Amino acid sequence: MLHGGEPCPPELKRRMVDWLGPVFVEYFGFSEGGMTLATTEDWLARPGTVGQALPHQEIVVLDDKGERVPPKTEGLVYFRFLDGTRFSYFGDPAKTEAAYGPDGAFTAGDIGWLDGDGYLYISGRRADVIVGAGVNVYPAEVEAVIDGADGVADVAVVGGPDPERGEQVVAFVVPAPGAVGDDVLAAVEAASAEQLAGYKRPRRVVLCEEVPRDPTGKLLRGRLRQALWDGRTGFAASGS
Repeated sequence: MLHGGEPCPPELKRRMVDWLGPVFVEYFGFSEGGMTLATTEDWLARPGTVGQALPHQEIVVLDDKGERVPPKTEGLVYFRFLDGTRFSYFGDPAKTEAAYGPDGAFTAGDIGWLDGDGYLYISGRRADVIVGAGVNVYPAEVEAVIDGADGVADVAVVGGPDPERGEQVVAFVVPAPGAVGDDVLAAVEAASAEQLAGYKRPRRVVLCEEVPRDPTGKLLRGRLRQALWDGRTGFAASGS
């Protein structure tokens, strides 16, 4: 069973495997051509990985200076075709140039890291990074923790305005059917305190009926972020 789109939260992936068995293959990639695959066995041995590059590709992770980073160090994820194949965006040479780094490697703007065996882990999208008081918070990491809290059916984490820090971590949480709102908030707070550094913990948790997703299930964080920055919270059922 193939699944992808975004890295699957570890707690959800474990429940899937317990329910259906080791039948899953997770993929990560983008239409420009980069792609990884991770079998269930790969994932169980390395929880959180999205796998290794396909045989004809290479993954490189670069810092802000365009230099390769050591294993287990976050940076911008690039793919490179080993045969030198390149792509271009139709009618947009500037976008094409911006996508390419050194040696024909290209990126779609994902942040992540490689382990010592070349398995890729995705931290989040560069465009989604929350920057507060000079430190970066990746929404996917926070979402994975909250998703495992009791009574949580769905979650989206975005950056909201903060007059002192610039941005603050805001979590939109969909309670599971029958869950009590106060209990869900307490579970989210407890999970965050146990598993996240202080600066990564949500400063605000909003309970809502749903979070926006496209027809394929991909989370549309931009809509929530824009609503926060516009001062609109009418989509929320309740909050704290």
